[in-house]
Amino acid sequence: MSRVSLQSLPEISTAGDAAVISAAPKSFDVDNAESEAKKGVGAKRLAIAVAVLLVALVGVYAWGVWYFADKFVPGTKVNGTDVSYQTPAELAAEVDAMAANWSLGVTSDGGFSLTMGAQDVGLTVDSAGYVNSITSQIDSKCWPLYLISPKSYTSTAAISYDEGTCAMSVGAAVDTFNESAEGPSNAYAAFDEESGTFVVVPDALGTELDKDVVVEQAQSVVSSMGTELALGEDALVKPQITASDGNLIDACDKANAMLAMEIPVERDGMPLATINRDVSRAWVSIDEDMNVNIDTQAISDWAWSTFGSSVGYEDDEHVYAFDATQFVSFVSAALEENMGSSIEAPIEVVKTKPAVTAGASERGRHIDVNLATQYARMYNEEGSVIWESYIVSGNTSEGRNTPTGTFSINNKATDQTLVGADEDGDGEPDYKSKVSYWMCFLGTSYGLHDATWRSNFGGTIYSSSGSHGCINLPYSAAQQLYNLVNVGDTVIVHT
Repeated sequence: MSRVSLQSLPEISTAGDAAVISAAPKSFDVDNAESEAKKGVGAKRLAIAVAVLLVALVGVYAWGVWYFADKFVPGTKVNGTDVSYQTPAELAAEVDAMAANWSLGVTSDGGFSLTMGAQDVGLTVDSAGYVNSITSQIDSKCWPLYLISPKSYTSTAAISYDEGTCAMSVGAAVDTFNESAEGPSNAYAAFDEESGTFVVVPDALGTELDKDVVVEQAQSVVSSMGTELALGEDALVKPQITASDGNLIDACDKANAMLAMEIPVERDGMPLATINRDVSRAWVSIDEDMNVNIDTQAISDWAWSTFGSSVGYEDDEHVYAFDATQFVSFVSAALEENMGSSIEAPIEVVKTKPAVTAGASERGRHIDVNLATQYARMYNEEGSVIWESYIVSGNTSEGRNTPTGTFSINNKATDQTLVGADEDGDGEPDYKSKVSYWMCFLGTSYGLHDATWRSNFGGTIYSSSGSHGCINLPYSAAQQLYNLVNVGDTVIVHT
């Protein structure tokens, strides 16, 4: 479009007496006027649209307030049941029907199953009160918020039942089920062969139910007239000891510290054995009370089988043997206190021998028989004892004393039968005794020999139950002496 300029009327100004007429041109923008006009129309239209929308929204809201004044907003749940669009009267009728046909099913993954009807628990419902307890919480003016965030309500106020009867029914069912249910298993310590250490074996749930928990959950569902109760892990009996139990973990740590130790065992500076994991594994255990125990008998058995018999010895006065009791005490203390220093294998005096005959070691090779001590020793040429044993000599109460004096071995033989005299005059020898080792030192009647019919030697046996005059020996002692003695060896018998 072209721009048109129009002359305005002349402006007249006066300056003194002269009048001056000047022309001031003016211009008018037609396009701008049209634009402003269009904007005005648009604003009016927008205002009208907004007004219409507001009226519509108000209308919809008002309609919703009116509509949902007697209906439940979509998405609303009561005691877990969807009541969308239902009226309170419809819900009340539904509640009455539910109460008449109500039953509760209780189940668990472990196989528990229980069904109870309204009559089983004395269930009654005030449907009007039930509905009022819900509607009193609802404001229809808030229906848009309820649509955005659906509400769920629980009503128990108008529901009543006999708690005692309910608890008794549920409890009895749980007791019956638990009779064959699998109980929980506690966590415990066990030795893992692969790692060579004690480890915690985790606890585990069984199928046994916690009656108090089941009763509580059932009553909660009954109070809201629920129809299903699926019992979860929280309803199971829990283990008393779990894998996180500090005492159990500490017990494993303590036991593993024991197994990790290496303890040398010595005797007079000579190594005998080493206690390590392979050995102590059989000694250390953890009981169900999480106590770390040490099997002292197993320690003693191992020590005897490993070196116990080799550390014993004897001299002229005593017999020494491995002291297993003291050794067990040493080892137990070392394990308990984690002391890895070497242990000296202890010995103890297990027998004190009869006194050595004065001067016997200076008499060279001979057999010394001391009737007073009932003990015999054989010395070699250097005066060292090479054999010794307790004996039983002649029966002094019957006058069958063993003769004393210095004699010599005049005969030695095996598998002999000793025949006694006929002192009772019955025409038969008073005794016939078979012996394996016979070493005669006086004629053919007195000698040293085994006496297997005896179980004890030494002491005062000879005074009332002694021999007919010979020197009786234990079988093994007689065998050893027989292999040492020679015909011609001196025998000195004295008191």
